[in-house]
Amino acid sequence: MARARWFETIDELQGRTSASGLAEEAWEGVRNAGNALAEKAVDTAKKKPGITVAIGSGLALFFLRKPIASALRKRMARRKETKLLPESLDRKEKPAEPLKSSPKRRPSKTKEFEDECQG
Repeated sequence: MARARWFETIDELQGRTSASGLAEEAWEGVRNAGNALAEKAVDTAKKKPGITVAIGSGLALFFLRKPIASALRKRMARRKETKLLPESLDRKEKPAEPLKSSPKRRPSKTKEFEDECQG
């Protein structure tokens, strides 16, 4: 009887120390720790929603930084292209003719001005 228990104990120890047994134990420990961490995170998020939103926004910006930057670059490029086109091409009208300069006129002399000039 003692011998049978001895062999059972040896078999149990061999099962625990085998690679699959160790991996299963490690996985169970990680799973328990993960569950505890998730519960704590949910409790903290409920207590402090503002901080949760800030952290979530920061993470979203971090992970989406390349697509956001790409979209902004494309938008700025389109804006520059439209600014480079003359207005006449945007409206599909013929360009207005330049204004002709008028001859310069001398200011008309007033009676007061003449009196001052004469003395």
